[in-house]
Amino acid sequence: MPFAVFRCDATRTMGGGHVMRSLALARAMERDGWRTAFAVCDGAVDMAPALAEPGREVRAGFNDREREAANLRAAWPGGCDLIVIDHYGWDATIEETLGDFALRRMVFDDLVDRPHACDVLLDQTLGRQPEDYAGL
Repeated sequence: MPFAVFRCDATRTMGGGHVMRSLALARAMERDGWRTAFAVCDGAVDMAPALAEPGREVRAGFNDREREAANLRAAWPGGCDLIVIDHYGWDATIEETLGDFALRRMVFDDLVDRPHACDVLLDQTLGRQPEDYAGL
């Protein structure tokens, strides 16, 4: 069974959009036979209780940007087939360190303000063009 880890957060300040966007993809993947898990900051499940649906693993405590990659490896020592990142605090610096953790990396982004190291980048912004990411 393929395995995907989602890294996103929900807080009172940022809201729950990142989690809800990731959760929509996770649900579709689960219907297609994927096992999914979420790595979130403390309080994210309180902000987005749907994360804790039966059958889905959720691990909180991902609050330290400097330890993100190490914490993911500790939580899932076997790694994953796909990591899905929906987080404004992440960029290529962290994403590049996950090559031995995830076979593929997917990033949700809508800011176009930092480089990413990923296999798939999804920006759902109306009118966004690939050229908008040139030079990052």
